Amino acid sequence: MFFRGCEEVRYNNEVDIKKSKTFSRDDGMKTSLVILTALTILLTIGVVHNQKIVNKMESSIGYKLDSLETTINARVDFNKLRSLPAPVQKYFMHVLKDGQPIIKSAKFKQHGKLLTENKGKKWLTFEADYYATPLSPGFFWNAKIFMIPFFHIRVLDSYHRGIGSGLVRLLSLWTIEKDSDHQEINSGALHRYLAEAVWFPTALLPQSGVRWDTLDKSSAIATLSDHGVTISLEFRFNKIGEVVAVYSPGRWGKFEGVYKQAAWEGHYSDYVIEKWGMLVPRKGEVGWYEGNELQTVWKGEILEVIYK
Repeated sequence: MFFRGCEEVRYNNEVDIKKSKTFSRDDGMKTSLVILTALTILLTIGVVHNQKIVNKMESSIGYKLDSLETTINARVDFNKLRSLPAPVQKYFMHVLKDGQPIIKSAKFKQHGKLLTENKGKKWLTFEADYYATPLSPGFFWNAKIFMIPFFHIRVLDSYHRGIGSGLVRLLSLWTIEKDSDHQEINSGALHRYLAEAVWFPTALLPQSGVRWDTLDKSSAIATLSDHGVTISLEFRFNKIGEVVAVYSPGRWGKFEGVYKQAAWEGHYSDYVIEKWGMLVPRKGEVGWYEGNELQTVWKGEILEVIYK
């Protein structure tokens, strides 16, 4: 009886343990479902809220195509390029067609990798929509940067009428950084616009407000003024007339929370995208110099281009 009683007690304990494990597993599943549901709700709210911000920014900056109806009949005229530096003439005649319409707006999708800090070591992937208005220098960059599963940050950068702006949001919902309208960010944003104009090349024409000065047989200085902001970039060309690099000895950037000027450079390659007879590069990358060494911080690739 004693041994039988022990067996009964042991059996009952095993049953209790099994029940406890079952309840624990069920509770864990319920907790996981609650957390997953909460994350889904937050992400949904974030996406909806972010889209409202995007729509508002597009509307206020003027990137809706319906508002871009100026100089409808403007066209490229190679006869007006004869006074430009030789490598610049060669570039335009290589990537443009004589008589083609001037680009009023450009939209394209990007993906690639970037570093969130200039000295960072972990590359993060991103997807972005980019809008540009060459007739009135401006752009709007809407990027989703992936950190870990179910976790991302949204970056919205823009320039319009002399004002540069930046907004960083966690999960597209919580603002963690915001900056706008001061000399450093305005100048840095216009630098970016001019450098990325290789993706909408009629924006680099003199009739779009760019002044070109000779530097040497394979490079020239482009200067652009807009609403009191004036910047210059060195454009470097290869033998067939493609822009392969841009350079600034002192572009404003934010380093460890503080703005300062530093040498900055971008590279372009793979001129395979052809639209309207134009050629634009598929790949690009940019970085900052530390001493004599270029530290690349952004690598992107164009997936789709739409011009109006």
